[in-house]
Amino acid sequence: MHRPTLNLSFTPPQRTRPPPQTTHPLPFNPLPFNPFHFLDSVPPSVIIQRPNGAVLLLGDIDNACHYKKFGVTCIINCASGDPHHQYEHDLPASHRIDVPMKDIVDYDIYAHFEPLTSRIRDEMATGGRVLVHCARGISRSAAIVIAFLMADEPGCDSIDAAISYAKSRRKCVSPNMGFILALQEWCARRHPSQTTPTPTPTPTPTPTP
Repeated sequence: MHRPTLNLSFTPPQRTRPPPQTTHPLPFNPLPFNPFHFLDSVPPSVIIQRPNGAVLLLGDIDNACHYKKFGVTCIINCASGDPHHQYEHDLPASHRIDVPMKDIVDYDIYAHFEPLTSRIRDEMATGGRVLVHCARGISRSAAIVIAFLMADEPGCDSIDAAISYAKSRRKCVSPNMGFILALQEWCARRHPSQTTPTPTPTPTPTPTP
């Protein structure tokens, strides 16, 4: 009796690839790379509020990008030299200052104290809302705000008092050591009574033979 031969071989089914898409993707214009975009954006810190409506704010690059949300009328950008911290805004040139500071200990930030504190003072005298910012609102812009506090805010006539006040409004304030030394010099010139004078060495008497 003839038995049929079983075919045990298995041929997998052929998979067909879907046809290529004929539609074109929508155009995409990526924003410039910002290494701090991964951080949660928080509102700027209110450092000073005056009865005439003037406000001094200390913040970061994201706050500057959304300055209209906070009613800012003047921006002082302390990080304009950083290629990743460029942004567009429609404030007139007379209401913004771009300073290419570097957050390094040997940067001469002292040279900016007088002109920037004067500008903040003038803006606040007319009820302006000033935002001082750098990349994260920790070192460069914080040093400028501390310099302004020592110059204009009662009770902040020493560097310790000014830094403590700034930290009470923005906990992350932490100027680098070079900026601290510049602030000490700024304080010594504006408030000599708050600095400890260097003792004059007493000459040693010459013994009489």
